Formats: sequence, C-alpha cells, structure tokens
Amino acid sequence: MSLFLNRGLIAFIVALLAGIVIAAQIGKMPSALPVLRDSFDLSLVQAGWLSASINGAAAVLGLVSGLLAAKTGAGNTLLLGLLTAVVGTLLGALSPTGEMLLGTRLLEGVGFVLIAVSAPSIIAASATPEWRGRALAVWGCYMPIGVAGMIVLTPLLILKGGWQTVWWVNGGLLFAVLVIAWRVRGTFPKKQPSSAGQQTLLSQLRQSTRLTGHWVMGGAFAIYSSQWFMIGTWLPSFAVTYMELSLGQAALLTGLVVLANALGNLAAPYLAAAGFSRWQVIAVAQVLISGFGFVVFSSDIPPEIRIFAAIAASIAGGAIPGTVMAGIPVHARNAAEVALGNGIVVQCINVGILLGPPLIAGVVAGFGGWDAGRWVFPAVGCFGVALAFMLKRLEIIKFGNPEGAETTS
Repeated sequence: MSLFLNRGLIAFIVALLAGIVIAAQIGKMPSALPVLRDSFDLSLVQAGWLSASINGAAAVLGLVSGLLAAKTGAGNTLLLGLLTAVVGTLLGALSPTGEMLLGTRLLEGVGFVLIAVSAPSIIAASATPEWRGRALAVWGCYMPIGVAGMIVLTPLLILKGGWQTVWWVNGGLLFAVLVIAWRVRGTFPKKQPSSAGQQTLLSQLRQSTRLTGHWVMGGAFAIYSSQWFMIGTWLPSFAVTYMELSLGQAALLTGLVVLANALGNLAAPYLAAAGFSRWQVIAVAQVLISGFGFVVFSSDIPPEIRIFAAIAASIAGGAIPGTVMAGIPVHARNAAEVALGNGIVVQCINVGILLGPPLIAGVVAGFGGWDAGRWVFPAVGCFGVALAFMLKRLEIIKFGNPEGAETTS
C-alpha cells in the first residue's frame, strides 16, 4: 500500500526539512545565551525574552497565518515563511545591539509561524488517509531534531567565529531549503477552491472561534510547550552553574534531552492504535512532564537523577505533539479547517513558548533560586490536565466517545 499520494513523498520531505531548519533557529539560542549575555550585557530575564522572542510573532500571528494558508495555499505560505526567515537570520548576524537582535528574532518568528502552519497542511494532504496520523507524528519530530542539532552545533560554531557564525550558518541552511522548495513547488498540494477563499477575514475569524476542539488541543499543547522550553532554554545555564559542566558538555546534555522528545512523538500513533484516547495521552504525559520537570530544577537532588528526569520529561511530553497534530484533521470538516486548526494550535504553542522561559526566570529571580522555580512545573501542569478532561468531554459530544474518535484519525 502506498504511504503517500502522487509525488507526496517529495512534498513531505521538503516540508519536514523546512520544519527542521526553522526549529534550528530556536535551538541556536540556548547554547548562545551565555555568550550573548556577555556581549550585550543582558539580565537573566532579558535573556529569557530574547530566547522566546522568535515565538512572539507566532503567538500573535498563528491564526492569521492559518487563514493565509487556507486562502493562498500551503505551498505558497511555506515559501514565504522560508524567505522571511532567511532575511531575519541574515540581518541578525549583522546586529550591533541587543535591541536590533531582538527585532530580527521577531522577523524570524514570522517565518517560523508561516512554516509551522503550512508544513503540516502539506503533509496531511500528501499522505494517504491510512498513514496520515503516522506522517504527522513524524512531522512532530521537526522541533526536537532541529533544536537538538543546533544546540549541539552552536558551541562549535561559536568557537570558530563567535555567535555571528551561528547566524550565518543558519541563514545558509534556510536559503538552501528555500531553493529546494522553490524547485519542487509543483509537488505541493494544489489549493482547493472553497468558500473560504471568498469569505472575509472577519467571517473566517468568526469561523475559527467555533473550532472548539482545536482551541482545547492548542491550550494543552501550550502548557506542554511552556514546560518543555523551560527545560530546553535554561538547562545549559543551570548545568554550567549548578552541575559544574562545561558549556560544550551542557550543550550535549541539552541536545540529548531535546532529541529524546522525538521518541515521544513517534510513540503517539502507536499509543492511539493501542486504544489510548487523545485526552488520556495528554493527561498522563502532562502529569509526567510536570513531575520530572520539578526534579530537574531541584538543587538538593543528585545531578545524575536530574539528568535522567530531564530525558524522561522530554520523552513523556513528546507524546503530546504527535497526539495533537493527528487530532487536527479529525476535528476539521475540510482542508480549510485543517489550515485554520494548524494556525490555532501553532498560535497556542507559541504563547506557551513565549511565556514559559521568562516565567520561570522571573520566579527564580524574584523568589530566591531554582528551588522556587521548580514549583512552576506542577502549578502549570494542573491546567494541562484540566484541558485533557475538557477534550474528553468534547470528543464524547462530537464522536460519541473519545475512543471512537481515534478510529477516524
């Protein structure tokens, strides 16, 4: 049985590559933060906002990007996202001040959200219905692969030529994928004529408010993403300061932790096939990442246990992206609603990413250390579990029971 529709494999590979290289723009920051703090004299909280600023645009523009993808086609949106990210990254390499670097990170964020919204739409349309869930679970690995790869590579590039070298290399990678995507643009799914194309922006925004399932899944993803990025952003600094690791060792550790997240993503379709409902996967994963995250930033626990907890938190939490991404087409009635749903979820994800690292940094700075910051994990996790139960209720109403919903994914 074919896994992809005609020429769909090419579109899948290019969409996945675009996701990996744009995720690398997030991954370049944690290992570069200590150098950037020295270069621009940044406080801990300022560094947290600089790290999360790429997600600021996505937190605001996710839904609008979904509308754009529904109106102009996911392929065109992907190309625009790659072009925007190239410009933002190359300008970032030329930044003489922290303020200008922050501005270019926001531009990278526009490229990020355009790619994050359009790529899964391309993948969902390219895979056969029987394999769509698995293809979207593989797509969910774009973040840990891109982030982990660049976390590990960044210290080596900094040693070669400073933090600017990191930005130049990333700009080159983005440009290479842009050229490839342009050359194979004919393989992207064609925009399907629909009423969405004739709707006004206001009516489309009104339509998006009725996609309750997408908003609930997006909220659950936002809680998870805030916690995962708390670990990914601050683990290098924490490991250097409290675990007496070198920057390179801390980067390798963080890269391993982030890459472990892909295992959870790949497990999602198998959990669904084994009969676990979306709400069950989200609820259990949220409890696990909250508990393990608490251990990671506990200074009175041996470093070996904290390392294990960081890896376990990443694996457990990884089941949430694969589960949510597979649920987006299930809760959509047509291709336009898939694009809208992707926009909703991406916007929610990036609200979580934007707020998570500065939140724990603020608690640490305001309440006397990381032992205070660790309580953020279970506190935030309670909301994630509540959203899982809301999803259970919604799927009972929509599908008859949440288990039955899985058979349509």
